[in-house]
Amino acid sequence: MMKKNLPLATLCIFALLFLATKANLFAQETARRITYEAVYTSVAPVIDGFEDPIWQTANEGLMDQIVEGDETSANGKFRILWDEEFLYFLIQVNDPIRSAWDFESENVNPWMYDNVEIFIGPANHPETEYLTGDHQYRFTPGIPGLYNPWADPREIDEDVEFAENDEDTHYIFEIAWPWEHIVRDSLELLSEIVNGKIMEFEIQFADNNTPGEPIRDNVVAWNNDTDDGNSWNNTDLWGFLKLVGGPDNEGPSRRITYEAVYTATAPIIDGFEDPIWETANEGLMDQIVEGEETTANGNFRILWDEEFLYFYIQVNDPIRSAWDFESEEVNPWMYDNVEIFIGPANHSQAEYGTGDHQYRFTPGIPGLYNPWTDPREIDEDVEFAENDEDTHYIFEIAWPWEHIVRDSLELLNQIVNGKIMEFEIQFADNNTPGQPIRDNVVAWNNDSDDGNSWNNTLLWGFLKLTGGPTNVENIVQQNQIRVFPNPARNMVTIQSSSPITEVYLTNMIGQTVLNKKFNTNDLQSTIDLSAINTAGIYFINILTETGLQSQKIVISR
Repeated sequence: MMKKNLPLATLCIFALLFLATKANLFAQETARRITYEAVYTSVAPVIDGFEDPIWQTANEGLMDQIVEGDETSANGKFRILWDEEFLYFLIQVNDPIRSAWDFESENVNPWMYDNVEIFIGPANHPETEYLTGDHQYRFTPGIPGLYNPWADPREIDEDVEFAENDEDTHYIFEIAWPWEHIVRDSLELLSEIVNGKIMEFEIQFADNNTPGEPIRDNVVAWNNDTDDGNSWNNTDLWGFLKLVGGPDNEGPSRRITYEAVYTATAPIIDGFEDPIWETANEGLMDQIVEGEETTANGNFRILWDEEFLYFYIQVNDPIRSAWDFESEEVNPWMYDNVEIFIGPANHSQAEYGTGDHQYRFTPGIPGLYNPWTDPREIDEDVEFAENDEDTHYIFEIAWPWEHIVRDSLELLNQIVNGKIMEFEIQFADNNTPGQPIRDNVVAWNNDSDDGNSWNNTLLWGFLKLTGGPTNVENIVQQNQIRVFPNPARNMVTIQSSSPITEVYLTNMIGQTVLNKKFNTNDLQSTIDLSAINTAGIYFINILTETGLQSQKIVISR
């Protein structure tokens, strides 16, 4: 008896179902392929398990994709930097329940305990299987270094510099990984370690919540967004790592850090050096980034408190060529001036981000202005004084934090002890009075011959707030009375969480020099100080419905 052939339509249906099933399986096994950009650094981090300021230049990656197991409170993040010799990693896993493999035990299943695995393929190929140059590596809490899980798990690789910082709630790995080690299977790849190089890459951590037992509860990855945890044998589940910002692409110069010291005593903004400035560190502007050798040089000091960032800047320059504020000339940067670049958000991109700004102070012009707007538009929120001598000029500045972070007031809550910001300061020198001829630009951080700090934030260094209260954010939030600006000149504003009923000002010997009463429920008031002729220290006394508070205020003239 002959078998009946299936109708052609039925065969087509089976074929389509087969293809759909295969496509679905392929979709389940193939992850997205995102790219992490590793930023070039000319300053190597210290490999000690702690975050140096240079790490703030690196992009942050998150390990938040669960590829094995169920929901977990553990999570991880990482940053990567690179230079011509090393690939640097700073990895943090937040995991309060630690279960580390016993390095001395007979148990040879270290992947079942807490660990971090890095997968890297410098050759970058389309195949799913490992090829020349592809590797899986593992770092485990309590074990002093990297080892290859395809070899003896107790064979530590001493070519890789490694440090661990193990805390109750998290552990940190910091790594300096020689390129010669990473590409050792094919040293021809070493010549490809250049700006723009793309490699296959994945990073993940395993979480074990049963100390002493080989029970891996979760695997959490960076790139892989499937439920396929087979990154160890399928390179298609990896993403990409791209080297950016290297020497052939206007990369960063060194990234040094200036530590701004907290002060409980505000300097008087009058252009003269109060004793309080002796408590501040000195920074030098001595790196020529445009022009030839010059006898001009500069130095600066910075202090800070909850309301202000204070600057004391001196430029030694016997030949002065100041921009004429009243002229039609609109190129003030070609004359003697000081420029400050600051980025409270602190990011790793070369272009300006939210909060990044360039400001200019020019001899003979009474204040700060933003060179991206009308150069004659003086910003009166910034208290400024100048002292112009034959051999040098001095700028003294009280700069409200609310002005600095005005693009994103969320940043105001980040002004705390230990805060790190991107920062640069430089001066321009013009030795041809009356002519727009800029002979030199001399910077603090930038040690290259690239004077483009005005449009490349990677040429900036860092400013770190030190010596302050342990939590300035709480102090600012709990303070019911705010008085600003301080120092003040002609006007002062008072903000209160309770209605203001009276304000009076007393001098140092207790005499009342100003008094103002209020009949409304105002929470903010502006007080006219123009009638006070004598500069100096006063006490502003604010009576509200909840009581009397007094604050010291400096009035400058």
